[in-house]
Amino acid sequence: MQNRICYDTAVKHLYRKGLEAALPQGIQTQIPRSNILRWRCEVNEKYFGSELNDICSEKLELLQSFAKHKAAQRTFRAYLRLFLTFQQIVFQVAGVSERLRKAKSDIVNAVLKASNTLRPGKSIRIFRISRSTWQDWLVRVKHPCPESFEFLCLKRRPNQATTGEVVRIKALLTDPDLMQWPVCSVAWYALREGIVSLSLSTWYKYNRLLVIRRPLPCKRDRQIEGLRATQPNEYWHLDVTVFKTQIGVKHYIHILMDNFSRKILAWTVADKLSAQGSVEVLKKAWMALGEQLKEVIPSLIVDGGSENNAQLVESTLAEHPLPIRKLIAQGDILQSNSMVEAFNKTLKYRYLYRKHPANPTP
Repeated sequence: MQNRICYDTAVKHLYRKGLEAALPQGIQTQIPRSNILRWRCEVNEKYFGSELNDICSEKLELLQSFAKHKAAQRTFRAYLRLFLTFQQIVFQVAGVSERLRKAKSDIVNAVLKASNTLRPGKSIRIFRISRSTWQDWLVRVKHPCPESFEFLCLKRRPNQATTGEVVRIKALLTDPDLMQWPVCSVAWYALREGIVSLSLSTWYKYNRLLVIRRPLPCKRDRQIEGLRATQPNEYWHLDVTVFKTQIGVKHYIHILMDNFSRKILAWTVADKLSAQGSVEVLKKAWMALGEQLKEVIPSLIVDGGSENNAQLVESTLAEHPLPIRKLIAQGDILQSNSMVEAFNKTLKYRYLYRKHPANPTP
């Protein structure tokens, strides 16, 4: 027994409207002529809601013409690619989100105006706005409240600060007697005195919204400029640094550096911390420079350690024919002995620790 074929109402409608060309050829050949004649003779009122078929037919004709128009398809795809590329580039620019928030009224009005053609849920995707943000903007734009500082409905947002509270916040934040206080201190002061009871985050929020520019903490005075020699041997820097080998033995490296050339004039390694190492590097420098010291009398910069300020060092300097001055950094002068200290750090961390010496001989 042959089964009866049931045809879709859309197929009957296409034949009734004379649009059977929209059907694939394979379907047309399978429909009996008797069915086609019966469908063409049917009146529209036979089917409830048949008036919607006219709208569907218009859309179908539009889709059919678009499907046949290859140039229109290429143009549409090109515009779509350009739009997506433009959107991707624009939203990578810093400050775009802030500009969108400032223009929320224009965005809301534009989306609502286009709602007859495009649903708001799809329109806001163009601006990359979440649904919650859209609802917030919609309430702010369509239902403003002039009694609220932020123009938000007091019934919908009962937890917001009132106008009177905002006035008191502004008065406290602009009070000359409290201008040197941080915002958090002003907030706790207002809470303790019963002036206004709001959270600390709310104080920071309204300080930003009210655009109150409170003075920043004063910066420290510029550090004193270090010693800068104008010629060689004008300033010498003497210092000692401790280096511990892999087996735990400490070695004391005495270094004498020239301020002008940053040259290491002399150095020595000792097993213990004493003034003998400082005296040794001074004598090495005197012997190496020789006649050059007669042109410029150097000033010796040392720190306050006992190895540089012992009686042995003082007597050695006194025995030298030139009147070499010994100055204690940050004592006799304001400047520090940082130049040679920086070299000590470089010597150990960029060279010695990389070499991993077992136990070098001094």
